[in-house]
Amino acid sequence: MITLYGIPASASTAPRICLEEAGADFTFIRISRDPPGPAAFLAASPHRKVPALVDGDVTMTESAAITMYLSDRFPHANLAPATTDPARADWYQWIMFLTTAVQAPLYQVIYPERFTTDRLMVGRVRDHAARQIDDALEWIETQLADDRAHLLGERFSSADIFWFMVIPWTRHLVRPAFVRPRTAAYFARLSERPSIARVVAMEGIV
Repeated sequence: MITLYGIPASASTAPRICLEEAGADFTFIRISRDPPGPAAFLAASPHRKVPALVDGDVTMTESAAITMYLSDRFPHANLAPATTDPARADWYQWIMFLTTAVQAPLYQVIYPERFTTDRLMVGRVRDHAARQIDDALEWIETQLADDRAHLLGERFSSADIFWFMVIPWTRHLVRPAFVRPRTAAYFARLSERPSIARVVAMEGIV
């Protein structure tokens, strides 16, 4: 039995969708921040960050890493190109781009006070990160040209799952991802996928 520790509409959403897409036998346990727990989560995630995954002898944290692990753990779900497929490189690149160029700086927009000890710098931290993300969102929009169905073209992958998770978080920006027409259409298409629709309903994602 696989156990996924997380919080609805957080970084645990992508791994949860991967598990749903694979039809995996798993348990989702919502963690508590105050008081912190349960104890099994604290043991699995020393830094107390979600998500955390326990799969037999495997214990993991970091959303992108877990997403990639599950993609290989359940090959029948076709969540990633085979290691011999040239598209595998694009899959790696997309997931890492999304986590470094969009997800990470989003935390600086949402929680800028965590990234400086100078109160006068909080606004600059937030604004600099927002500009960085805007550039990334514009680039993603260009990659969805010609009504590309998925990030890898016609092939659905866990990179799409990861991007679907992050798109709603951009509501904290002046120009969120979904004001861009191709990204908005892409998000709407993915929302209709059964595995994604189930998690959206369970987690109340909007």
